[in-house]
Amino acid sequence: MRSQQKRLKNKFYDISFVFIKPAQLKCFASFSFKIIAIRNIEIFALDKALTLQLISNINQKTKPPGALGRLEEIALQIDLIQQTLSPQLIKPTMLVFAGDHGITNSGVSPFPQAVTSQMVLNFLDGEAAINVFARQNGFALRVIDAGTNHVFKSHTDLIDAKIAMGTANFLHQSAMTQMQCEQALTYGASIAIN
Repeated sequence: MRSQQKRLKNKFYDISFVFIKPAQLKCFASFSFKIIAIRNIEIFALDKALTLQLISNINQKTKPPGALGRLEEIALQIDLIQQTLSPQLIKPTMLVFAGDHGITNSGVSPFPQAVTSQMVLNFLDGEAAINVFARQNGFALRVIDAGTNHVFKSHTDLIDAKIAMGTANFLHQSAMTQMQCEQALTYGASIAIN
């Protein structure tokens, strides 16, 4: 895996699990947390040795420090992930993961479960706000069916990574089994890396 880390070093992957240590990776099930192991995936802590130099570089731009708000935080995050003072975004891709929650059947959402599949279709048709954002910034967009309660027709921008037809209602049982949780995290990591 160390060789894979080096291979990925100069690419930016905006995925949340990059920032947590393996021992902190947890899966939610019936209001309790369980530590899980993800097979064949190693997550490395960021080397923050460059942090002060990167912040200095950002602050020396022609602007008041902090004037770009969240954008400065994102720039620092990209620099730290890539471990460079000159980051590059190569073939950036926006990954939209879609899934349905069993708890929706208990009336906790203002929208019915059918909205999820309609939104996926809007993403695939290029009609959602995220599509506009991706187009304006030169990002490709892929939609991942990670567990919707719908069967979609094949589409070039749709990745079928369905774990189940939605999760179970956690008021009555665990939303996912341990195996489903591990499978979802493994699929997500694999999609993000590839």
